[in-house]
Order: sequence, then structure tokens, then C-alpha cells
Amino acid sequence: VLKALIFLSSGIVVALTLGMIIYIAVKGTDGMSLNFLTTPAFSYPYENYGVLGNIINTLYLVVITLIIATPVGVGAAIYTETLAGIPSIIYGLFGSVFFYNIFKVNYSLLTGALTLSIMVLPTIIRTTQEAIKTVPMGYREGAVGLGAPKWHTIRTVVLPSCIDGILTSVILSIG
Repeated sequence: VLKALIFLSSGIVVALTLGMIIYIAVKGTDGMSLNFLTTPAFSYPYENYGVLGNIINTLYLVVITLIIATPVGVGAAIYTETLAGIPSIIYGLFGSVFFYNIFKVNYSLLTGALTLSIMVLPTIIRTTQEAIKTVPMGYREGAVGLGAPKWHTIRTVVLPSCIDGILTSVILSIG
């Protein structure tokens, strides 16, 4: 009976999710056009609305965030424990106060990217730590046995061995 209820519940969740996706696709395609996706912003004489600027700004924001957060996150994963889960609103308030009020950085892509960099660091750090733990101890011992210093061992043996886990942490942080 419990197994049947679990399958029934799962089926209902899947059906509701598919229903929402289909509803959004059907209702949303009426307002979508190539012009809407390629127009940079509101054009007063033509009264066109577009989202191209928003899409480009989002891509800039993600790229700048990853450029800042990936090296810091991978470095922090080597040396420190991860941060506790902090709600995103707290990150936003912190970024607003810290970067705008203290450092006098105007609201811009840089302010957003710096705030998001702090926000994605726990994901990058934690996932990278787990990836580093998967490298066999024999790799490290072999490098040390050959006379390699600790940082050289990390840079040439450990990090290349877990690069797929590091890339996974970057992809997860984008989400």
C-alpha cells in the first residue's frame, strides 16, 4: 500500500510539473518573437520591448562572477572549511552595504558580480573539497616521496586529478 502511495504521489508531482511546463510554454509563446529577443530595450517610437540587454547583462554577470569566485573557491577549498548556508537576501544586503556604502562602488555589474561571487563561494568550496578527497592518497604520497613540496604536489598532482569535480562545482554554482 505504501509503495502504491509513493508511486501515486510521484506520478502526481510529475504530472503537475509537466502541466506547469506545458501551460507556461503555451501561454508564453504568444508574447515571444525574434524581435522581442533581439531588441535591446524599450524603443519609444516603435513601442517595442526587448530583453536582449537583460540577457547580455546576465551573461556578463555570470562570467565575471565565475572569474572572481572560481580561483578563490578552489583556493579556499584547499585550506578552509565551508561556510554555513546563508540566505541570498543576506548576501544581497551585505553586498549592498559592503561594496556600495563602504567601498563606494556604485551599483553596477561589478557590485553584483562581487556580491554573487561571495554567494557562490560555499558551493564551489564544498564541492571542490569533496573532489579533492576523491584523489587517492597514493598519488600524494608518491609525489612527496619523489621530493615534491606540498604546493607543487597540490598544483601538479591533486588539482589535475580532480579537475572534473572542480568543473562540476563551477557548474553547480552557476545554478
